[in-house]
This record gives sequence, C-alpha cells and structure tokens, in this order.
Amino acid sequence: MLNPGPISDAGWNAIAYEGLMRIKDELGVEVRQKQSDNPSEWKTDLRNYARSGCQLIFGHGFEYWGPINEVAPLFPDTVFISSGGGEGAGPNYAFIDFMLEEATYLAGIVAGAITKTNKIGLIAGQEIPPVRRSNNALMHGARLANPAVSFAEAFLGNWEDAGKAKEQALAQIREGADLIYQNADKAGMGAFQAAAQSPGVYAFGSNKNQNDIDPERIVASAVMDVPHGFVLVAKSVRDGRFQAEPIHLGTKDGVIYLAINEKLRGLIPQSALDLVEREKARILSGELDVNALGTP
Repeated sequence: MLNPGPISDAGWNAIAYEGLMRIKDELGVEVRQKQSDNPSEWKTDLRNYARSGCQLIFGHGFEYWGPINEVAPLFPDTVFISSGGGEGAGPNYAFIDFMLEEATYLAGIVAGAITKTNKIGLIAGQEIPPVRRSNNALMHGARLANPAVSFAEAFLGNWEDAGKAKEQALAQIREGADLIYQNADKAGMGAFQAAAQSPGVYAFGSNKNQNDIDPERIVASAVMDVPHGFVLVAKSVRDGRFQAEPIHLGTKDGVIYLAINEKLRGLIPQSALDLVEREKARILSGELDVNALGTP
C-alpha cells in the first residue's frame, strides 16, 4: 500500500494502515506499506510493488489514480486499487469510492442545528473530487437544518501543514465561524487546535472517528470504515471474484456513518437528532442520493 502521508495522522492514512493490518490478520498474507508523497515516485513505487510479486496494490488516495492507469496495464496479473476515488476502470484496476459525503451530510444537519453564529468553517487539504463532494454534502445538510447558515472554506494545498490549517481555522473563527469541520489528514490537527483555544467553538472530525482527540470540542466525526472496505476487496481478489468496475461503499454497506461524541450529545437538539435519523433512513432506502444534491 502507498500512502500520501504518515500513518500516524489519526485520520485518512491511519485508517488505511488499520485496513492493511486487518487484511494481514484476517487473510494471513504478507503486507507492505510505504509513505509515497512525491508525485515523481508514484509510478516507480507501483512498479516496484508489482515486480516484487504483490497480488493487490492499494494507492490510498485520489492522486494515485492517474499513475495506476499507466502502470496497471503493464502488470496484468496484479490488481491495482485507488482507494480515494477515480473514474472508470480497467481489466485489473479499479477505484473504491468511500461515500463519506453521506456522513458529512448528516454532520451538516448537526452543525446547522447547533451553530449560534450561523457560520461554519471548512478546512481541507486539497480540492479534489471526494473532498468537494463531502464539503458540498455538509453544506446541504446544514442548510436543511438551518437555511440561514453560511460557510467559509479553505484549501491548504497539502495534507501535512498543521500550522497553516490552524491559521486558516483561526481566520474563519475571527470571521464568525463557531464550528470547524476539517478534512485535512495530519494538517487537520491544527484546525482542532484552533477550535480548542477559541471559546464557544466546536469542531467536527472526518475519515476516522476523531472524537477522542478532543472530547470537549469535537462534536462528531464523519467516519469511513476503510478497514472493512479493504478486507472486502482483498477477499474478492483472493477468491477470484474481483470485477473491474468502480467499488462504491457507503452507509448501506456499513462502511460510512456519523459518530456522535456522547459527551457532547447534549449540545444537539432532539429535533436535529430526529432529522439525522430521518435522513439516514432515506439514504439507506435509496430515496436520497446525497451526490444528486449537487453544488449548494
């Protein structure tokens, strides 16, 4: 597996590593992992894994999709997976679409219901398609609960600079935001720090359940159970059931959910909790396609 950042980030890369370890434990196979954050090395790293005999290679991020498209046809006996989205598929390569937007939509309902300033800040690493979708969904959810809410967005240009994330979050707080949602991997810790030092400001986590990072300030986390998704894919490869088509994993698959911090549940009106359950049921039934909501 190639990761775009450190597996110690308590978020995107950490959950991928947990998934890799679960594959190792449940399937009894050898696994390898490398932090591969230099674009000039991505194709080389993919080729090296394939030449070493790896049967399944994950590139954990949307950024690996292009290199996978170029390298995978050279190694037809190896399955390549981008676990951060993509477009299309090939005979031996595909992407996983973790539909985090289903959880951020629900997080938005909570955020819209509890904001006192009617302003929410969003901090993200880069404006790649999965991030754009999850941000849009949060905005839709917030406006469902509170049509008066407005938003401030910041894209850092990277996933590691916690200092920059903190600066951007503090700027949003000065502009009136009293809730900060971060989807910035390691850099997101800076957004949490900004909320922690600002009275009356709360935060939302993403990807991994991050509530325990600051139980006094993180209201909820939009969670993707990447380990479960990884094991599903690995078993399909092992059993010869892998199909070269996009793999969409969401609430219906038990992979995406909103984790509310029980310590702060009292901040959320019961009407908002009821609305979360109603909208979750609509997602599960197929009545609501969050992505079809489009740009807010």
